[in-house]
Amino acid sequence: MKVTTATVRGKMDGARFSTAIDAAGHGKFQYVAFLTAGLIYFTSGMQSGINAYILPSVKCDYQLSDSQMGVLNALFLGGGGLSAHLWGALSDSYGRRPVLAGALLIDAVCVSASTLAPNFTVFAVLRLFSGMLNMAPAGLAFLYLGEFVCDRRRTAFSQAMGTMWIASWIILPALAWVVIPLPWAVDFLGVRLQSWRAFLALLLVPTLTAAGLALYMPETPKFLQAAGREEDALKVYRRIYATNTGESADGYPVKRLHLPSSARAEARAEARANAVEASSHAHAHGKDVLHILARTLKLSAELFKPPVLYRTALCCTIYFCSMFVLYGFGYWLPELLNRFELHANAHPGESEYVCAVLSAAHNSSSPVPVLVDGATSCGDATVVDPSAFLNTAIINSASMTVNLLSTLTTGYIGRRTLSAGCNLLSGAVGFGLLYASSTLEVVAVAIFFNALAETGCIGINGMIVDIFPARASGVGVASVMLSGRLGGSMGNLAMGYLLEQSCELPLMLLFSMAIVCGAICCFAHGRYEEDDKEEGPTPTKEDVEIAAREAAAATPQPLPTVCKE
Repeated sequence: MKVTTATVRGKMDGARFSTAIDAAGHGKFQYVAFLTAGLIYFTSGMQSGINAYILPSVKCDYQLSDSQMGVLNALFLGGGGLSAHLWGALSDSYGRRPVLAGALLIDAVCVSASTLAPNFTVFAVLRLFSGMLNMAPAGLAFLYLGEFVCDRRRTAFSQAMGTMWIASWIILPALAWVVIPLPWAVDFLGVRLQSWRAFLALLLVPTLTAAGLALYMPETPKFLQAAGREEDALKVYRRIYATNTGESADGYPVKRLHLPSSARAEARAEARANAVEASSHAHAHGKDVLHILARTLKLSAELFKPPVLYRTALCCTIYFCSMFVLYGFGYWLPELLNRFELHANAHPGESEYVCAVLSAAHNSSSPVPVLVDGATSCGDATVVDPSAFLNTAIINSASMTVNLLSTLTTGYIGRRTLSAGCNLLSGAVGFGLLYASSTLEVVAVAIFFNALAETGCIGINGMIVDIFPARASGVGVASVMLSGRLGGSMGNLAMGYLLEQSCELPLMLLFSMAIVCGAICCFAHGRYEEDDKEEGPTPTKEDVEIAAREAAAATPQPLPTVCKE
């Protein structure tokens, strides 16, 4: 049998991801994937937002200065920035599932240790590690879900999953409102356990549950297919098909998958390397520290080459601006509401604009904590004002309602239009906060601003799921998340520093940044369609030789002749 280029191409070609996932159907499996990824993202939101509610108690317990409180926030956000590319490279090398499950399990250990931290230094280091570990679920949850869902449903699923983050920011202040003001203290292993430590320990429940679900779920078929692992990918597609249809997995109609030429070459090279290393037992699977670093650099380099470079720069800029707004506003919202409420209680009946109130509240004396059994209780209402938690929960609840409504319309208006429109409107609405003169007006403006900014950010999350090539999507998303953490750190530090100088300046900067974010979103691209446009891989010499052997093996051989004496 003559082996031609056409023969080789026919053997190499197969179903692309979009075709394969469509053939697997849509149903129960995708909803379980949504539950898994959503809970992972929910856990990340709880971890990211908890500082805003424990800081007053932590300040009381460890006797911190304002600068030390700022360092604590910066360490958590900075930790995420330090580990962003590491998690992206690990997920592109080993898969999304093991990275997510491993990060969650290690983070559970850090949270447990944080509840028993005897001093500020130990607590700060543990929060740094939690920030590094939190980067994995925060950056990969959308990617994990998107690689189980077909193209036409991915936007709606991503938008719906974004509500899990908002839900976490609703539950956090509600739990804080119930748990933190409890005036109790217990000595355990030389550490005085108080209500804020119990509140922190509650993070273990969603963290361990999310880790268990991640271990139950398979690796994403899109990653396996992009990595050249055809048989493994087909097993997952068959599992999805069987779960959705209730039929036998053998009934899945797709028998061959399209594999990128680079993935085939890497798979063959890795197989040869593994065979050599298995004989010498020098390195397990040939994946040591140097291999991870080399792959990280290789994948990162792809993000800075045309045509991906423009997408990388645009997405990183958009996410920097979005996180500048969300973290700058979200971390300081309870404190701003607390200052406004303190002034309103001290001066009933007075009507002043928000900046005049905040300036007066900033100059007021700090409340004195009460004593329980002769020791300071850092969970009492004299240290933490519960009304700030309640108002924050109301604001975040309204944000979730707006986001759910946007989920129903995203398919009609598109992710780019949604992201651009919501950010532009949030910036315009935000300027109204400067003219609010009552608690009701402040909460009303904060509701609309926060809801629009959150919805715009979730639209951005939906865009970055498939805006990078599949082979480097983990590093691409990690790069975007890194820029977001940097933006969040800058927004948080800017708010803290500028509020001491002026009230109008940081708020105007925040709202202007939202408008800039919306304007840049107008230039965002759609999903990366490299695989859909390519004509097919050009067979190499090794491909021709492999196809020749397969063809020869498939050709019927004549029966051997029996010789007679």
